[in-house]
Amino acid sequence: MRNDPAMYYQEQVEQWQLALDEEDSEPNRNVYRQLRYEAASLNAQYQRVLHAHISMYGALTLSSTDNYCIFSEDASESGRFRYQVFNKTGFIGHTTRDTVGEVLLEAFKDGFRTIESSFVLGEFSRTVEWQRGSLVNDLVQKVNRGILSYDEANLEHEAGLKRIYAQPDNVFAAFVS
Repeated sequence: MRNDPAMYYQEQVEQWQLALDEEDSEPNRNVYRQLRYEAASLNAQYQRVLHAHISMYGALTLSSTDNYCIFSEDASESGRFRYQVFNKTGFIGHTTRDTVGEVLLEAFKDGFRTIESSFVLGEFSRTVEWQRGSLVNDLVQKVNRGILSYDEANLEHEAGLKRIYAQPDNVFAAFVS
């Protein structure tokens, strides 16, 4: 094993080929062929993601269903890298690894395989839904850390919603009393 994240799926292809070469039972050989094919398909997809990351100078956005992720150096763990997950309601989590290669592989394994060509994060972050989600996320963190009580968080939530809907460029402001 080379232990190189870029070769992860290629190594699987090679391992299944070795198993196939050593197997005499035709039913087992058929299973190994299928597994080799699946690993080769994943390898092709993953190599496209790696190429996109390089060609986009690290500004890669991937998606998985309704969730998206971006890649960056980890601000809270010096020298490490993360992929930050978000959706239309805000940031929802992150995963940290030691190298860019490891974090790209982890995101891919977690289902982030579609390369996004648009600036999804920028589009989402300008919406009311994002602002509301970010407000709730911040308040939940404060309650979990003991900074706010549940009742205090509810009061801040109400005040935050009033601020969000009072913004002059907010087309939804007319619907809030």
